[in-house]
Amino acid sequence: MNAFTLLKKLFTILILVCIVACGGSDDSSSANNSNNDVVATETWQSDIGNNEGGGEWTFKRKSDGSIYVDGSWSYWGNAAPSKVSCPFSNGKVDYDGTKMSFFATGIGTLESGGLTSGFELSVSVSDVNNQTSVPFSYSIEFDDPSWSDHSDSGYAEFKSGSVFAVTYYLSGTWNYTMEQTYNSEGGLDPVKTGQLVLTQNNTKFTIDSGDGDPESGTVSGNHYNISFSETFDGGIATHKMSFIASSSEQVSGTRETTVNNGTKTIRYKWNFSATKAGRKRMKILLTTR
Repeated sequence: MNAFTLLKKLFTILILVCIVACGGSDDSSSANNSNNDVVATETWQSDIGNNEGGGEWTFKRKSDGSIYVDGSWSYWGNAAPSKVSCPFSNGKVDYDGTKMSFFATGIGTLESGGLTSGFELSVSVSDVNNQTSVPFSYSIEFDDPSWSDHSDSGYAEFKSGSVFAVTYYLSGTWNYTMEQTYNSEGGLDPVKTGQLVLTQNNTKFTIDSGDGDPESGTVSGNHYNISFSETFDGGIATHKMSFIASSSEQVSGTRETTVNNGTKTIRYKWNFSATKAGRKRMKILLTTR
């Protein structure tokens, strides 16, 4: 092998190694801090009361179900020497379907004189689903000991958006299993497996198993429901499907079909489960002669 041929082989190997190292990485730290993965936003207006302060919260839900918040907190009551403005971003939100809390940090500014101090803000809302006037509690602590820390309560009001209407966003390709558990006519069909595509747009979703008849339903929290009827010669078939997402990659539930042909009614039931299809990796085998 001459030097030129060897150099070409080494260069090819170097390029392939670079592709594998750079393109196959699972590091998502930069994506977690980016707005490119935001699938829904929701805005609330907060009011401490007694004309002492307030702010705005903008919640951002990522495709993996995690929620973050950007916003502002301003305070000018309780004998504060000047208005204190405390903007924050990417605060981490905890949400259990009813209660919501978040923790955020930032740099506060005293409007008079321009003095600054780091701060930590904690907010807790007892029932974020009540979108009229929601009571909340908060505490804010400043790094500068000469600034007064505060703990109090207030009210927040929903303005727009749909972050808390659903728990997960499940759009993607899924591997599913359907196991028939009941047939009023007797006998059970074999277990069926396959792939489907689920497309979710906030509180609405569609599943398409590739049979040419996609089905649509609604979402509430982590509950997904489909219900529809179709007619055929001499009868009607009613379909109901309900499943719960235990994570952004796992769902399970049931499906029922009732067929009435005018003379008798036939019922079928299935258990349904699905896992999100994973990304396949390309394996490159390098050989030398």
